[in-house]
Amino acid sequence: MKKAVESLTLLLISAVLLTSCLGEEEEVVKTSTVALLTFSLDDMKTTRTKKVNGRDTTYTYTTVGSRYAFTIDHTKGLVTNKDSIPYGTKVKITANVTADGYIYYEKEGERVTFSPEDSIDFSQPVVFTIVSQDERYSRDYRVVVNVHHQNPSVTYWNEVKGADFPAGLFMDQKAVTDGEWIYVYGITENDEVYVTYTAIDDGAHWTEPVALSGVDGEVDCHSVMSFDGIFYLLAEGNLYSSVDGVVWTEVSTSLTLKSLCAVAQGDSSMVWGVNENNTFVSSVDMVNWTSNGQIVDNILEGRISSLSYALKTNPNIYRTLFVGVPHESSDTCAQVWTKLSTEDNWQLMTPAVNNAYGCPLLENLTVIRYAGNLYAFGGKSLNERQVPIEAFSAFFESRDNGITWRIRESGLSLPHHFRGLDDTFSTVVVGDYIWIIWSHSGQVWQGFWRGE
Repeated sequence: MKKAVESLTLLLISAVLLTSCLGEEEEVVKTSTVALLTFSLDDMKTTRTKKVNGRDTTYTYTTVGSRYAFTIDHTKGLVTNKDSIPYGTKVKITANVTADGYIYYEKEGERVTFSPEDSIDFSQPVVFTIVSQDERYSRDYRVVVNVHHQNPSVTYWNEVKGADFPAGLFMDQKAVTDGEWIYVYGITENDEVYVTYTAIDDGAHWTEPVALSGVDGEVDCHSVMSFDGIFYLLAEGNLYSSVDGVVWTEVSTSLTLKSLCAVAQGDSSMVWGVNENNTFVSSVDMVNWTSNGQIVDNILEGRISSLSYALKTNPNIYRTLFVGVPHESSDTCAQVWTKLSTEDNWQLMTPAVNNAYGCPLLENLTVIRYAGNLYAFGGKSLNERQVPIEAFSAFFESRDNGITWRIRESGLSLPHHFRGLDDTFSTVVVGDYIWIIWSHSGQVWQGFWRGE
């Protein structure tokens, strides 16, 4: 009997203790803190149209939402993505949101409770409201989803209206920039060289053309270049410099130059050229020149495109190229010379005769670097090729640093009405814009392509 009473007593004590514990678990403390903690979008569908074999083709692919990070600014109450989502992406999508508090968002002017299954239209800013658990405090966050609004399959060209560039004055010309101004040097019908310039944010107002002063002999206008804030050019093998691009002074050097062909950039900037013996030479001060002993066979003449840029894989290494039409050639392609800053010699990327993928041999051939790749364009073909090329019909793109060149079918393109033009021009890339300045018509055009 005694044992039965003791057992009953223990059972009653346990029940009381259990009831007490259960009561403590049911007591929930509601906090006053309120904050949006994380925000991301789920995977989205992107629809694009591009030309494939000359035809418009529409295709859809998945854009991974987690690749686009959102920054939460608690002070401004702003949530946004730095890297814009691709053009053509539908941003009516579900989102992943966590917060310290209850989550609501504004839908059609009303506040509704957020659910991870909700498909929300983020094409316009959406206001999320976080309410503290004790419902005493709240905070609004404005979610702005950045999406590219320009189609990467389209190049946007704009003619600078009312441009007073001297139409018909130049028979040939070259454009250079010092970062603030765009200068155009041109040869007149009387073999005189004039210069006119405009601000890089203008393009409509050009200075009155003036003849270069201080230069003796025939000027090679395609040799004009800017190096360390100074302009340089060649006149009958002699080197001249200028601070303002108008008044020139001869530079005392111990050699005669045939061309100024490239500028190597980086911490140890230098200029490359070719001397009278068809040998590569380089200089860091434009006065003292060093020969690397390498002979240039079949020297390039006339318009030479020079480019220099850091490697994507190693920004401390620079690749320098110069591209142009050789003096004598039976090939159907232009010559492309290239050199890394870690190499001693230049390499000629010699294409085979009738190579369909070499750099095209075009009248007034021009090569630019834009959106991370090389692009060649110009007038009509200078000789026969497997595929005839109409003047200013397309950009030829090289994604392997000048080895192969293929017509860009979509994306970066020239205006259709440029096709077949018989005109000289000059080109310069300033920031995100390609400038094309026509000699005879005097038209000034700016092209922009977002890239892919």
